Amino acid sequence: MDSFEINNSMEEITNYVIDSSKKADEKADPPVKPEVVLNDDSTIDIIFNDERKLSEFLPDKLKIKDTPDFNKPILYKVISEDGEIQNLEVRINHEWLKKGGSAQVAIFAHEIGHALAIEEEIKRNKELKELFEKHPSFDVIDNNVKAYMTYCFLKRASGKLDNEIQAWNYGKIVATLLGINDTQYEDIMRPQIEGMYYAVYLPTYDFIKDLYRGDITSLNKDITYPLYDSSQQKEILVTAEELLSAFNKLDDDKYKRNIKETGNFKS
Repeated sequence: MDSFEINNSMEEITNYVIDSSKKADEKADPPVKPEVVLNDDSTIDIIFNDERKLSEFLPDKLKIKDTPDFNKPILYKVISEDGEIQNLEVRINHEWLKKGGSAQVAIFAHEIGHALAIEEEIKRNKELKELFEKHPSFDVIDNNVKAYMTYCFLKRASGKLDNEIQAWNYGKIVATLLGINDTQYEDIMRPQIEGMYYAVYLPTYDFIKDLYRGDITSLNKDITYPLYDSSQQKEILVTAEELLSAFNKLDDDKYKRNIKETGNFKS
């Protein structure tokens, strides 16, 4: 598959899954687990019953690399300043993946989802960079530096969460290809997605509180603010009161379970 024809890739996977399910129903055979193969160049491939490979459904630039020191998969990427993808790898321990159950396969599929969503992420990062370099019109920020910085922090948070949601959506499709149904995938990945919401918005809340010297109630009430709505899978505009209400609902217990993600976002 050429470079990053993501929409075609997702459609092809979906059609393949539907076709494979029909064939399995006709044969009444139990599903056979795909074979995880380590190639000589340390890339990993997954081979299905009909000898097709996972790599056939993925963009050419994306490689799955065996990394013996890893267990949980991670996306490694190198992107130039102008947004060109120079290196894109999902790094994972071959043996861990080979032995993995539903949870491991779902997490692996989610990381592939991040790779498939990379061009959307690049686009959002460019927009965020432009926002920092060229501030929005004064009717948005009300000629107020604090309001502008609050707006920037919230846009950054929205972008991070949108990346996660796109990876969730792409990952779910890939997971079906690997034998994980939608319910299994959602049960496994939902805590991670919910945790990321807290990991992103708690430090954002702290940043904004610092801007207002602890008195965040003095937020400009005459303008609206961007806030990511996970249920709608998109950014929405809310009033200052609605933003404060969302911050007040953040749960410290869920935050404590996501120290690593929070640290990554702060950095």
